[in-house]
Amino acid sequence: MTDNEQIASYLTALRVHLASHGVAEQDEIAREIETHIRDSVENSVLSVGAVLERLGSPQELADQYREGFLVGKASRRLSPLVLLRGSLRWSAGGLFGILAFVVGLAGYFLGVGLVLFGLIVPVWILTHRALHPPASLWTGMASALLLCLIGGLMLLLTTLFMRASLRTFQRWQSPL
Repeated sequence: MTDNEQIASYLTALRVHLASHGVAEQDEIAREIETHIRDSVENSVLSVGAVLERLGSPQELADQYREGFLVGKASRRLSPLVLLRGSLRWSAGGLFGILAFVVGLAGYFLGVGLVLFGLIVPVWILTHRALHPPASLWTGMASALLLCLIGGLMLLLTTLFMRASLRTFQRWQSPL
């Protein structure tokens, strides 16, 4: 098999494993990989077969791109579900990923819990008005507002932490 045939065969197999990506994205990835292969052969004493062996199987490379795509997508979003999904994918790769996922999960649970508790407190205070003097009603309402603000801040900080963590992971996991 000639060098060009080996490269074409590898890229065809890679496209098959990248079927979940759009055609334009598949073309871009295939061009990037082809350029990398040809540059590696030209700039070293390695053969095409050796370069392909170093890249790994088309399945492994497609998995790296899929993971990078998911993490990259998550690092640009604000949705807690997308961020947690991206960090969960990262957690399969090591301790830092597990830590980011656990911190993110705890931060979101704590933030949501504080906001919910802050919303429930006024309802409880108003339904049990007879048990509280008027001054404590205002104190209770102010406390509830403070809980909501702290919970919202916790959600914001957790989101910023998750995005920064995923961007760091993306830099560490460059496929090439």
